Amino acid sequence: MVIKQDEKKEIVYKLDEMEWTATHDPYTPGTFWDKQLPVDEDLGFCVTRYPKGYYKTWHYHDMGHGIFVLKGKLRTESGVYGPGTLVWFPKGMVTRHGATDEEDCTFLFLSGAPKEIHFVEEDGRRAEPKE
Repeated sequence: MVIKQDEKKEIVYKLDEMEWTATHDPYTPGTFWDKQLPVDEDLGFCVTRYPKGYYKTWHYHDMGHGIFVLKGKLRTESGVYGPGTLVWFPKGMVTRHGATDEEDCTFLFLSGAPKEIHFVEEDGRRAEPKE
């Protein structure tokens, strides 16, 4: 649930009252869940939950973005990170990330605009949908 106050004041989200939305992309097997937290056209936030073993395929964004781990462990090509860790991915960085095989990972995703995602193969070629 979002409580919008006067446009010049804060926006409040009560995450415990918001439903998880199942999300699937055609490039990565499996489903993950999120709660979108729109703030304005220049910033994007969402709380995302990857199920254990979910590992998003190679991709990059047209903006820098960060993942702040809230619960579980985030797995990237560089390491495994627990709660309280912010992992920043610079604009255009080709990466993959997901949950470990042992537990779900819940995190706050922070990004600037635009919020497009581009999927690629490990060698950098444009990826084709897996479905």
